[in-house]
Amino acid sequence: MNDVPKFFVILLMPVTMGASLFAEGTASPGASVVKAATPITGPIPIPLPDIVAESSAAQNTIQSINAELIADPLKTAVLQDLTNFEHDIDIRSAESARIIANGPSLDVLGELLAIWQSMSNSDSTWIRELTHRATGLNAELARTDTMAETWELTAKEAKNAPQDVFDRVSQTLSLIQQAQNSLKSRRADILSLQSRLAMEETRIQVALNTVQEAKEEAINRLLVRESPPIWALRGNTAQTTRYTFLDEVRRLESFIAQEPAKFLVHIALIFCLFLALRWARRGTREWVKEDPSLQRFVTIFDLPIAASIALSMLFVPAIYHSNLPRLLRAVFGVTALVPAVILLRHLLHRRMFPLLYALIILFFVDEIREITVALPFVTRCLFLLQMLGAIGFILWL
Repeated sequence: MNDVPKFFVILLMPVTMGASLFAEGTASPGASVVKAATPITGPIPIPLPDIVAESSAAQNTIQSINAELIADPLKTAVLQDLTNFEHDIDIRSAESARIIANGPSLDVLGELLAIWQSMSNSDSTWIRELTHRATGLNAELARTDTMAETWELTAKEAKNAPQDVFDRVSQTLSLIQQAQNSLKSRRADILSLQSRLAMEETRIQVALNTVQEAKEEAINRLLVRESPPIWALRGNTAQTTRYTFLDEVRRLESFIAQEPAKFLVHIALIFCLFLALRWARRGTREWVKEDPSLQRFVTIFDLPIAASIALSMLFVPAIYHSNLPRLLRAVFGVTALVPAVILLRHLLHRRMFPLLYALIILFFVDEIREITVALPFVTRCLFLLQMLGAIGFILWL
């Protein structure tokens, strides 16, 4: 019984040795192995038969790059607005310093924070767009570098080609080099704009931190007197008033120059409201016939111009997304006041007219106080006058 396994072992030994020798022979270094060809990396010269077609394609590419550089809207927009933006930062920095030095109220500090935050958002948006543009220019430069290497090799290979073919290669190479120079120049301009905006962002952040610290200090000192009494205030009020008013005028001019489309939208809205009120006036007459008590309340449709102007002021925050200059807010306030008075005179009883006129005067004084917020003496005198007038009117009423 034990001899049977030995017999099978002796029988299988030659088979195993043969299989091993066969495996070694197939894997031996002496076997015929075909090596894979190493791929060619980098640019290669263009074959002579393809030079004309490739040259036309390359020139079309260069023309599209040049057209994009000429019509670059981002650089034009930033260059046009950056000077005004820097000037506005200068003016607002000086104004914020004057306001903070005179112990402003929390609402004024909140307004300053909103203004500086809006300017920071604009600056960050420009920087982000310029970064994206610079990245695109780098990609274009890399592509033109590859094209230039390819056509330089092609020019070396095409020395013995017909003259017109060689001239076409030289012309294409010259156009590529010109496009490279234009791209490098535009990239330098974009990087310069980025640097200027980064400097302005630093100034904005300093102003934001200053206003935030002033707000926190004002909150911590709510029950502490932060400025001398009104009779102890000193300073050249006339000169400061003149400078402050000129700053407001310049800021208003700059805003109008930068945002003319928004004013056109506002005018178009007033016109649409006017047409809608004129059209609705026909239906209101039927209401009055059915219920004569509605005569007083449909007066708004009989004064479509005043009503359309007053209603349009409700859409001012939606139309003018950026922070409005104080002078423009005052103008809008007075502009809305006139048609509102006209409408209220038809809606209120005559005995309410004194109250209406008193509110109008107080509102007008408040708008002036809003403009002169950087002048502590003027602002506090107007506030004192406003409170005394309100108290006197209430006693009379």
